[in-house]
Amino acid sequence: MENNKKNNTISFNYLKSLKVYELNELALELNIEDPFMYKTHDLIAQIIKTYLRQNISIIGEGVLELSNDNYGFLRFTELKYKVTNFDIYISIQKIRKFNLKCGDYLTVSIKDPKETEKHFGAEEVVSINGRRCSEYKHRTNFESLTPLYPIKKINFELCDKSKEDIALRACDLISPIGFGQRA
Repeated sequence: MENNKKNNTISFNYLKSLKVYELNELALELNIEDPFMYKTHDLIAQIIKTYLRQNISIIGEGVLELSNDNYGFLRFTELKYKVTNFDIYISIQKIRKFNLKCGDYLTVSIKDPKETEKHFGAEEVVSINGRRCSEYKHRTNFESLTPLYPIKKINFELCDKSKEDIALRACDLISPIGFGQRA
C-alpha cells in the first residue's frame, strides 16, 4: 500500500521508507514548523499527527511479536525485525479479541501516541495474515489440529546399482518419508 490520498489513507511503511530530505519536503507541504530540527522518528510522528488531524488514516503493516506480558509490537521485515522507535504497539485487548499469535502478519490503522507513550498504537486491526479479522476469531491452535499421515511416499532410490543408490535405498527402508500435513 503506497501513498493513497484518494481513499484518505497513507501507508506508515511508505513514510518510513522516505529519505530525510523527502520527509522534510513533505513536512513543508503540510506546514509543519521548522521540520529540519526534528530527528527522523520525531518528524514522521509530526507528519502522522498532521495527517490524523486532517482525518487521513495511517495504515501500518508488520509481523507481531508478543512479549512475556502478552502485549505486542509490530516489527518490520525491512528493518530485520529489530526493536525500533517505529514499532507499533498492540494492546492485550486486541490480542485476546482476535486470538493473535506471535508471527501473525497484521495490517492496522495507527493512532497518535499520547504524551506518555513513545510508540505508535494500533487503533484498529484491519487484517490478519491477509484475511479479514472475522475469519480469525475462532481459529484453532496448530497443536490441536489432526495430523494427516503420508499417503504418497517420496522415493530416494535411483534404480541403478551405484554406491549412492545403496545409501538412498537404505534411507528409504530405515526412515521412509512421505507427503503429510495438518488439517
